[in-house]
Amino acid sequence: LDVMMPKMDGYQVARQVRARRCGTPILMLTAKVEETDKITGLTLNNLGDGSNAALFHTISGTVKNLTIESNCSFTARQWVGSFALYLKDGGKLDNCTNRAAVTCKPKGTVDDTINCFAGGLVARTDGSSWNAPQNQITNCRNDGDVTVDPADTPNGNFASAGGLVGGPSNVKIDQSINTGKVTNEKSVQNYYGMDGNCTGGLVGQIDPIDAFGVKTELIGCLNTGKVSGGCNVGGIAGKVNNKGGSVLIESCRSLGNVHATNETDVQNAGGILGCGYAEIY
Repeated sequence: LDVMMPKMDGYQVARQVRARRCGTPILMLTAKVEETDKITGLTLNNLGDGSNAALFHTISGTVKNLTIESNCSFTARQWVGSFALYLKDGGKLDNCTNRAAVTCKPKGTVDDTINCFAGGLVARTDGSSWNAPQNQITNCRNDGDVTVDPADTPNGNFASAGGLVGGPSNVKIDQSINTGKVTNEKSVQNYYGMDGNCTGGLVGQIDPIDAFGVKTELIGCLNTGKVSGGCNVGGIAGKVNNKGGSVLIESCRSLGNVHATNETDVQNAGGILGCGYAEIY
């Protein structure tokens, strides 16, 4: 679809196609060369079982100078991001801003589990092979609220939420900001030892093993949004999982309130990191 078609542009056509529940992949083409472009009025509300929602499925190239406005929204059951579900194999976001709400509404019980990731920019980042190119998020910001709001209570799903990335590995996040609220409070306590899942002002659970030998780095980043979750709640990162890799958190600050809501189980809350097992430099 051409973004600049007459009478009805590509975004309007795409919305009508999705409103009719057509899941055919859509390739958007544009000749726009402005320094910045904006996406407005885009609503992705996908509440089928195991559903996902984001502007792109996977970014392995570069997306830059793009803003998603606050009159957009992204809602799904499993993975939710604004720009992408996956930043993978050297994918890059440069000078991009999201102002839209990102909402994950898991459905299921402890015996019907799916892994849920919600990120203000991207649901997850990783690589597909050993020493795959490092993904990069540079000079980006999220101003939209990121919420995990289960469709049933208690929620039996593992959920990881972050202001920028829900589940990061193999990524360098540099000079980026989150101002939106990150909320992941309605998670079942003592869920297979997770004690309420993972919530961070910038990123949720970092898993160094998924990085396939590439360091995960957060450098010069800032969170000013309120962060609340059951357990593993941090102003920068909710949790660093596993000991099989390394993580760099350098010159990052959190000015937002951090709140762990578990009442009968452990809380693990910190101004920078909720809980960590890997080497953190």
